[in-house]
Amino acid sequence: MGWLAEAWTRGWGRYAAAAGASVLLATAVWVVLRRRRRRRDRRAVAWERVFAPVRPTRSTEPLWLLSAPVTRLWGWRRERAELVEWCSGTGVSVRVLGGPAGVGKTRLAVAVAEALPRPWSAGWLRRVDGLTGAVRGPSLVLVDDAELRSDLPELLAVVARATVPVRVLLLARDAERLRASLGFGVDAPPVVLSAFGGPTDRVRWYTDAVRAYAKELRTGVPPFGAAGVGADGDTVFLVHARALLAVAHRTDSRSVTARDVAAELLTLETVRWRGAPLPGDDLLAAVAALVAVPAPDPYAGVITLRCLPRFADHPTAALVAVVEWVWQRYPPGTDHRPRLRPMAVAEWLVANHLEPEALTRLTPETAGPVVRLLTRTHQDFPEHVLGLLKHVFTANRGVLDPGLRAVFAVLPGDIAVDAMLAAVVRDAPEVPSLAVEEAPRGFARLRLALAIRQIQVVLADPRADRVDTARAWDLLGMQWRVLGHSADALSSHRKALALWQGAWDRDDAPQGVARSLTAVSDCLADLGDPEGALAAAQDAVAAVERAPDADAPGLLWWVRGTLVERLRYLGRYEEAVDVARRSPASGTRLARAADLDELSVSLDFAGRPDEAVATGRQAIALLRGHDEVSHVAALATVLTSLSDRLDKLGRPAEALSAVEEALAQRRRLRDGIPDLATTLLAVADRLRAAGRAAEALPVADEALGHFRVLVAVDRRTHLRGLGTALALRAECLRAVRRPDDAAGSMRAAVEAGRELAEWNRHRALPHLGAWLHALAGHLLGVREDAEAVKVAEEAVALLRELHEVNREAGIGPLAAALRRSAHCLDRVDRGAEALTALRQSVALWREAASAHPDVHSENYRAALTDLRDHLDAQHTRLPRPER
Repeated sequence: MGWLAEAWTRGWGRYAAAAGASVLLATAVWVVLRRRRRRRDRRAVAWERVFAPVRPTRSTEPLWLLSAPVTRLWGWRRERAELVEWCSGTGVSVRVLGGPAGVGKTRLAVAVAEALPRPWSAGWLRRVDGLTGAVRGPSLVLVDDAELRSDLPELLAVVARATVPVRVLLLARDAERLRASLGFGVDAPPVVLSAFGGPTDRVRWYTDAVRAYAKELRTGVPPFGAAGVGADGDTVFLVHARALLAVAHRTDSRSVTARDVAAELLTLETVRWRGAPLPGDDLLAAVAALVAVPAPDPYAGVITLRCLPRFADHPTAALVAVVEWVWQRYPPGTDHRPRLRPMAVAEWLVANHLEPEALTRLTPETAGPVVRLLTRTHQDFPEHVLGLLKHVFTANRGVLDPGLRAVFAVLPGDIAVDAMLAAVVRDAPEVPSLAVEEAPRGFARLRLALAIRQIQVVLADPRADRVDTARAWDLLGMQWRVLGHSADALSSHRKALALWQGAWDRDDAPQGVARSLTAVSDCLADLGDPEGALAAAQDAVAAVERAPDADAPGLLWWVRGTLVERLRYLGRYEEAVDVARRSPASGTRLARAADLDELSVSLDFAGRPDEAVATGRQAIALLRGHDEVSHVAALATVLTSLSDRLDKLGRPAEALSAVEEALAQRRRLRDGIPDLATTLLAVADRLRAAGRAAEALPVADEALGHFRVLVAVDRRTHLRGLGTALALRAECLRAVRRPDDAAGSMRAAVEAGRELAEWNRHRALPHLGAWLHALAGHLLGVREDAEAVKVAEEAVALLRELHEVNREAGIGPLAAALRRSAHCLDRVDRGAEALTALRQSVALWREAASAHPDVHSENYRAALTDLRDHLDAQHTRLPRPER
């Protein structure tokens, strides 16, 4: 039996060993899986800490539907494909997606994230802290309301160090401004969306959204009816919001305004505030305060609420309950503020229910986010927020600099905000440390106030350097001139000039003297003293020519260009040509091309158009074949100038070809909208002159659209361009036989000219006079003869004033206006006055033709023919003498 026992023992031993090995293997596998699961859970926790899901968490609240893509994405197929291709490519890591509120930026971002292939992950960025640990593979980082965030530089730094492909898509209303504020971190051109769609599209969006929202809310579909939805320019979001109100409120909301939509959406949300610890108005004020002011913990929220008089006597426990209720309903983001969405509802809440007392305990750290939100709200509801913005700056110390920078990050310019901030800076007890250049050009009054405070600081410092004081005076003069106060600007520049001349032993004194003299020349030209302006420009050139500094050639090129302009203005064209020819042959390619273009213009004024064209072609040859942005912009400028020369030579086909090439070059540039708009006007003018007014009209409309946007940003700078666009559009409308529309467009141009004249009469005279002259002709075309006479007489009076200041430049416009006035007077049977005007016109054209026969001879002959015809007609109307 021993052998049996031994066999039994051996068999079970093998089974036991196998079982033990299996247990050990299973344990090892379990440990590995548990580690992987924990690592995956840690990564998921890290991801959720940094990112929010692409699609928002499902909710039963109606407003959730406006943030969730439960409806289809209308349009933007090309932009979606471009962004998906960018994510999977190897180019830049950061792009900006811009467009007005509600145009579909968020929906497009969600569509791009969901279209990425399997290895990619995507999410909405909550915080930058922890991003490196959360990203383990190819990732798309979505940043909504990027202009309101202050952590973008840290985000770009993290992305630059990433070891895996990371793409960042920044969503902002003003894409160009955001990209420019981030500097070299965002080199790729932005993707800019704009409102689109007509009446049929809006009805389609509306019906689609109504069906989707009714399905989500499990309610019946309201009747659609046959009425249209909204108005031109409405965004998809606005149409969807109307659809939600129709489903939730069962009311016909298809024609309500954007303001009423925001108010109704807030009402729709507040109806569901059941179980709130406060009654209606108190709760609205509390939520508005917490939405506006960051609160990192409940007790910071209590401090914010305590600032409101209505909550001064409330127990702390009750206010903590309010804060916790708000946070539970609207979980705060990384900025420690409840995220009430859509943004339009939050802005309406802040605009209408935020009390100024909630903004009285801000610190430099919290002022920036608050001001960003208020500035953004001001863009949509300007009549409610200006007082709140002012209260932030006047009721808190130490917030002026961060608050101003926050305004600049969101708003490129606004007349009301500019005036308010200028008053705040003037009256502030603290002197802001911001440089004048930090303020955008759209804040002209604020820049002036900053310059005034800066000169006050310099003058109060006994240790201030003479040169620093001179620079401060020059800077102040520049701001005065921007606002049209040329007399004040002249005074400032003359003080700077005296200081520069007193520091002649300094190496940079000759350059400072030249700059101040050039500024003095500009101011004198504005004030109607062309001789004094010429003398100052000549002194500036002499100062630079005596300068031993190596940087003088660049400055010499600038001051000589100013001298050429002054000589041309006074009709001394040959002298202008001589000065332009003295430009140094050395220098950069751009400088040589600019010199040749300036010489071309001077030759054209001097009556040598063939030489002008040849010189312009030399400048173009220098710039062709170079793809740098500066060379492309310069090439477009020279091509436009050459087009003018060719047109005067009677070669319209070549002129049109040149300006169309200039437009193609402008469209290659991502910046330079003013130059693009000006080139569009040149193209439209050439098309109209070629008899293709129907093609010119849409080009003029595109230019007009650009100028309307530019005027909204910086009215003083671009109002003249707006008037020019309106005048050209009027000519195109008349050519396509729409005389009434043409007269209306020209009236708008004249109104722009009148506003220009209020700011700087001397600089506006040529433009206003020309537009009045053209308006008189349009009024004759629509048989408004009496008004045409008044307009023509006003044009003659203005152009007489211009002729007295500059006889050479004003003689032609005045002669043409007198001839037009004669036609108007003849239409209302004032023949004697018409004859007098015609005789004056002929005398002026004769004088002009004797000085420049190639330019004015044809006009002289036409005016003389009119005079003869008028005399003949008057002779035939005379009664026969009695025998």
